This record gives sequence, structure tokens and C-alpha cells, in this order.
Amino acid sequence: MLLQRQELSDFVRRLLRHISSSSSRRKQMISSSLKKKRPGKKNRASQIWEKEDLISLLPSRARADSLIQTYLDVFETTYRVFHVPNFLRRYNDFWKSPTDTDECFILHILLAMATVNAFVHDGPERNDEDRRKQAKKSIRAAESWLRVQSQKWVTLDIFQIHVTLFHAKKLNWVEFKSSWESIGTLVRLSMAAGLHRDPTYLSQKMPVFEAEMRRRLWYTILELELQEACDRGMQPMLSADNWDCMPPSNIHDEDIGEMTIDLPPERDLHEYTRTSFLCTAQKHLPLRLEVLNKSNSLKNGIDVDLARKYVETLQGLVEGLPNWPETPSSAVANVLSRLVLYEQLMILQQPFAISQDTGLDHHRSFYFRATQRQMAIDVMSLYSSLPRSEALQIFTIRGDSFRAVLAMCYEAVQSSGAMNSELYNHEAEIHLLEETMTLFADRVRTLHKGFQLYWLVSAAVGLVKVRYSKVPNDDLVAAETVLDAFTLLEQINQCTGTNNLDHNHGIDPRLNSIEVTGNMQEHQESHTISSAIDLFDPDTFFAGLVDMDFSPDWLLRFDDPYSCPTINDL
Repeated sequence: MLLQRQELSDFVRRLLRHISSSSSRRKQMISSSLKKKRPGKKNRASQIWEKEDLISLLPSRARADSLIQTYLDVFETTYRVFHVPNFLRRYNDFWKSPTDTDECFILHILLAMATVNAFVHDGPERNDEDRRKQAKKSIRAAESWLRVQSQKWVTLDIFQIHVTLFHAKKLNWVEFKSSWESIGTLVRLSMAAGLHRDPTYLSQKMPVFEAEMRRRLWYTILELELQEACDRGMQPMLSADNWDCMPPSNIHDEDIGEMTIDLPPERDLHEYTRTSFLCTAQKHLPLRLEVLNKSNSLKNGIDVDLARKYVETLQGLVEGLPNWPETPSSAVANVLSRLVLYEQLMILQQPFAISQDTGLDHHRSFYFRATQRQMAIDVMSLYSSLPRSEALQIFTIRGDSFRAVLAMCYEAVQSSGAMNSELYNHEAEIHLLEETMTLFADRVRTLHKGFQLYWLVSAAVGLVKVRYSKVPNDDLVAAETVLDAFTLLEQINQCTGTNNLDHNHGIDPRLNSIEVTGNMQEHQESHTISSAIDLFDPDTFFAGLVDMDFSPDWLLRFDDPYSCPTINDL
């Protein structure tokens, strides 16, 4: 959005000119700790993992308990994979006799821990990089184990491995750029096994417990595929006509077990269970699929009247969402049930909020822009409402925060000189943007990935500060933005124990020649950068993004240096 405007492009270039433009140093950054070379597929597949090898990957019992509890609190309250009482029973049995446990369940434990390992900081690992390496070992073990399994009969245990493997890779940014293709493969595998058909149509003899678990897995996979399509800017693979599997029941896990003969009565949606998010989300899943399919269509887009109709429908759904009691177990489900609708609202309004050529009158244009601005604020506020660890986990598997920041920044810049600008609390909005920007920075510190998204968000927020700052010199904000970026990079290098910085090249001397006053002076003095990485050449920044560890969710058109994601790119 903002990158469609030359104004942000110019501001980014101003930032970049504070950095040395040596091409050798640019290559050096690419090979630094932020973008390590991945091992070849041949090496990854060579090891055959036996049960003893899998057990050797497990941490101490105390660390494992902490990781499993975090996984259950975040993911088993939203994307259902396991039956929690059954899982905990088998988990406790495992620690009594590890060698008597089947390999499938050991992988369930390993992948559940790998999913949250980078975000739980009570273990003996020295730093985030150690935690991520440990998670990657579990991921590679699961991949190698799956390769040698028969595809003739794929059990529920195998599907549980596939879904937790997808989560573990996503949360650790392992093969992040191929996650859209991975979830597509999982959808096809699920349909080949008949998960898209309701169990009652497949067999009247299927146990109630197995049928319910199949339904949970199918709707979890649908939600994951829809999210990947949102982030990638593609049409979803399926429509509501492609399955007849009934939705999961809003029941507590304790209400059902392997020996259950009849499914218990479903609880009201206002009564929270671990499956409440899926039960609520499936009610508007067909609408979200329809909206995304039309929004990302290359031939048949959405006109303004249909867009407004969709917006009003989605807003009605938001207002009708159940308000579950605020407890630690329901916090993520409460937030995610709103995020999935807010993201659809942002996608719908984006082309009408940013385009100058829609032919809309002033009132309609203002409607879309104001609603887009409010949705962006709501998305960022929801992330701020969660505890930091939970927020960072949900933030990492979704792309709506990046969309929200750009939408908020675009509208703030556009309205900065308007007469109605006084209607907005700019100080509060900038504070919210800065809070969200710290999530981008924390993700870089935790995973050592995603620096380019952080860089673009920093530039966008910097431009907003320029518009609302009383300091007339744009270079002051540019200098502060660059210094923050260098500080983050230096922290990563210190954590990884690497020093790939070229000490013959430093920050552009112009940074030191800027006359700085007040808080800006204090900020500069508190950030002493001993060396700097040449991030990008200002003249090739946009074309050079293709070489960087840049998420494919935000593809740029490299033939146009001022292009940015449109509704069909996002």
C-alpha cells in the first residue's frame, strides 16, 4: 500500500543513504546470521530416525512440561489436533517408560514442543538460536520419519504429525517461503484420505471419538489453508461445495473419550470450550472463502456495492461474536476469532481505501478509508492485549499485522494535512504502531528471521512520525530509524556469537553531522554502534529484495521500483 506512493519510496531511499552502499558488504549481510545457508535436501533425508534417536531429542522433564503446557494453552484452544486428556495420559505414560511408547506419539511430543520452543525462555539453552536449532532437529526428524512411512493407509496419528509439523515449521520460519505449497499438499492428502467427507457417510461403524477427531482436523486444515491464501494473496483451494464434513461439536474434551458410544449434546457457543474457536469460525468460513476468492480473482473482482455489502455482513458477524470469559485458556481464542474477520475486512477495503482511480465520491471513499483505519487499529490492539509470548506466537503465523501497519500508516499520512485530521488521536496511534513494531523486532530477535519486514515497517512508521513531528528535518527520523535497525542487527550478532561485520565500513558519516536536539540526541548517544552492515544499495533496494530473506507474502513487482503489494499481491 504505502510502497505504491513515491513518498515512502523516497523516504526509504533517504534511510538507505545513511548506510554505505558497498556491494560486497551487501553480499556479506546476505550470508550473515540473518540468512544462513540451509543444508541440502540430500543431507536432511539421509538419516533414518529410530525410536532411540527420537527419544534422545527430548529435553528434561521440567522443560518438556513447560513447552507442552504452552502448546496446549495456545494451539489446542484454537487449531485442534489432539484430544487433550488422551494426550496428557499418554504423555505421562511416556515418561514412565519411554521405550514402550510408539514413534508416532514421540513425534507428537517433539513437534508440539518444537512449535513453541523458541518462545518459552525457561530452559537451559544459552540463547534463542540454541532453541531454534533444537526445534529444527525435531522438524527434520519428523520429515525423515514420514518419508519412510507407507501412504496406503494414513491414520489419524499421521495426520496429527502433518499438522503439528506444519505449525512447527511455520513458528520457526523453516522453509517459510514454501508454506503455501505445503498446506496445499496437506489439503490434497486429507481429501485423498476422505477427511472432507463426513464420517457418517464413510462408515456407520466408525467410533464417535474418531469421527469427532476427523472433523476437528479437517476444519483446522481448512483454517490453515485459508490463512496461507490470505498471506500469499491467492485464491483458496476450496469452496464450501468441496466438502460435506460436519463441523466439530462445541464440547469439552472431557465429555468424550475413546469408549464414547453416543456424542454428548453440544454446548451453546457462548460457553467456552477448547473447540469454541473452530465452531465459531466454521459458521462464517464459506463467506470468508467467497470474499477471498473474489478479492484475489484476476478476472472478476469486487465492485464497490458488493464490497460494502460484504463489509456490513462481516461487521455484523464481529458484533455477534460470543464474549467468552477472560481466562488464560480463552485469551488466544477470543483474539483469533476476531482477527480472522478483521483481516477479511482489511482485504475487502484495501483497493477502495488506497486507490485514486475508483471513481468513488468523497463520502464513499472516506467510508472505506475510515473503516480500514479502524480495522487496522483493532488488529494491532488485539495483539497488544495478549501476553507477550502468546502474541508473538500468533503474530508469527499470521500476516495481518503487516497489512494493518501499512494500512494505518497510509491513512495517517494521507490524512495528515486534511481538515478532519484533528479527529484522530495521532499520539495514541503512533504509540500503537510502535508497540506493533516491537513485535516485528522481537520476532527477529527470537527467530533471526524477518528482518526485511521489520525494515519496511520501520520505514512506514518513520514516515508517519515525519508527518506529525514538529521537527522539520526528515533526516532526524531517518537517522533514528537506521540506528534502531543497526542496534537490532548487532543484538542478533551478539546472540549468535558471529561477527560478520565489515569494520572498514561504518555508518554514513552524515549521521554524525546531523544537528540533533532533545530526546533525539539522547537516543543517539545511547546507541553506540561499533560497526554497521551495508543493508542495501539505495539505488537497487527494491530490486534487491528478491535476494533477501523476504517473505513471499509481500511480493513486489521488480520491474517497477515504486511498486508494492496490491490486493492481488497480498
